[in-house]
Amino acid sequence: MTAALLALSVVAGGAAVAPSPVSAWSTEQVLEAQLLQQLNNERAARGVKPLVSDAGLEHASQVWSNHMSS
Repeated sequence: MTAALLALSVVAGGAAVAPSPVSAWSTEQVLEAQLLQQLNNERAARGVKPLVSDAGLEHASQVWSNHMSS
């Protein structure tokens, strides 16, 4: 798995923002979106609020991952 996928950061709460066209997405972004959708499907089945991506937290996770690998 890539660092970005491992660093997928989600928080409980609000509605997800509509993604840009899939053709502009990287493979990592597509995998992240699929994982988030699967998690939210399971959460919905259990009556739990959906998770949403947090861009700031995701960025901080990537920066830290880059730092740790160097």
